[in-house]
Amino acid sequence: MPPPVKGQHLQDAIQGYAVYLGTIDCTGTSKTNHQATTAFNNTGEGLSGKVLMLVNEHTDVIRIYPVKANDGTVTVTRAAGAAFGFPIQPGAALTMNMGDAYSWLAAVAASGAGKLDEFEKKG
Repeated sequence: MPPPVKGQHLQDAIQGYAVYLGTIDCTGTSKTNHQATTAFNNTGEGLSGKVLMLVNEHTDVIRIYPVKANDGTVTVTRAAGAAFGFPIQPGAALTMNMGDAYSWLAAVAASGAGKLDEFEKKG
């Protein structure tokens, strides 16, 4: 059973319906859907080409970045040669189109134990 989504932002943000894929539990270090406690969309093309709905269920910003390797990383601060992620505010939802070349999504919480729920848009 997928985790509950607060408010109507999930249904309001997409046309059609959403299928729960999993949760990236990024506890202060960058993780991908491959490295999540319960890995999901972990083989073959992974998340490649999917339209995702990302929901930040954390009390702080979570930064995301599409990556080509299942151990790819994202950072919360700018650093030379590092992927500085796109921020998702606490309680916010974001629709994202994964490119064909990117099979995994990296996420990291700005502080504490983050929780990023992922859904795939259908229909």
